[in-house]
Amino acid sequence: ARGYVLQGPHLLLLMTENLGTASSLVVHQKHLFYDDAGSAVQAEVSETLTYRFSNAFRSESISPGLRRIHVESPDGAATIVDDKVSVQNDSPFDRFKDPLLFRSRRLLQERLFESGINPMASSLGRSDGVPVYVLGAHYPDMSLPQLWLEKETFRPIRLLIPDPDGQGGTPGLEFRYLRWQKNNKL
Repeated sequence: ARGYVLQGPHLLLLMTENLGTASSLVVHQKHLFYDDAGSAVQAEVSETLTYRFSNAFRSESISPGLRRIHVESPDGAATIVDDKVSVQNDSPFDRFKDPLLFRSRRLLQERLFESGINPMASSLGRSDGVPVYVLGAHYPDMSLPQLWLEKETFRPIRLLIPDPDGQGGTPGLEFRYLRWQKNNKL
């Protein structure tokens, strides 16, 4: 038997309220790209992110031989790669920022829906022994796009965007949010 699970929109409200009241955030991070077996790092990219809550974002990625700047606002998105501008929609690689950027439950819910996550579906699961809420799928189903929230804090800990056609033609993406720390209002 399944117990009562909070509904997705309510979970998103609790998550956005729990993220804090800061007006901006700067993050320095590294992306590690693994081989098909997942055992060896094929590439490493350093990136600096600037968030302006609730709907503006700038990232600057630097790797050997490549510099990429991506900017998003309510007016659209643009990417500059090695001094060449291209106006485009954001890539699936940029979806990691959505749970952190949107401080409005309604805006976040719309954005997750655009990513294929059904915010009306929610269930309970476990991640490394920690109880989690799973939005977008019924745990342990990993075939659907989903966002995992830590049950006690409502912080995002995992965003899963699987292979869209299920045939292995396009690799799935998994983002993990680790080592959360409180800093002033954030």
